[in-house]
Amino acid sequence: RQYVNAGVFTADMDMLSTFIGHQGACATWPCIWKLIRLSELKQMWEEERDRGYMRRSPQRIKKWAKLFHDEFESLAEYLQVKKTKTKLTQTKTYSIIRDMLADIPFDTILFATLHVRLGVTKSLVNFLFDFFQCVEDLD
Repeated sequence: RQYVNAGVFTADMDMLSTFIGHQGACATWPCIWKLIRLSELKQMWEEERDRGYMRRSPQRIKKWAKLFHDEFESLAEYLQVKKTKTKLTQTKTYSIIRDMLADIPFDTILFATLHVRLGVTKSLVNFLFDFFQCVEDLD
């Protein structure tokens, strides 16, 4: 007999970042799917064309995690300073600091849309409170 297991892995963005060995949403390279700098992230949504950002893959993450280990974690403890880590993650490992927790294909990873909706809703509510505060201050 053969069994086929079809499924997906989903979690909030913080857990997904931890799962794939990523530094998180505030990193220089915040997207867990594509290599795009934080400074370019907004432009990605403003343009209709695909700018050809390189996709992350389990193989690339393994390579970058090994590079991080070889060039930072293997250093003597007194040499493991923030400046060295920052330069390495910004220029060579693309915000990857450890290997993935499990080897699963990226096309089976989905982010939890509920968390995205909650974040957008919170931003809109905060905007409305700020807007009405400004209107009230005009009186």
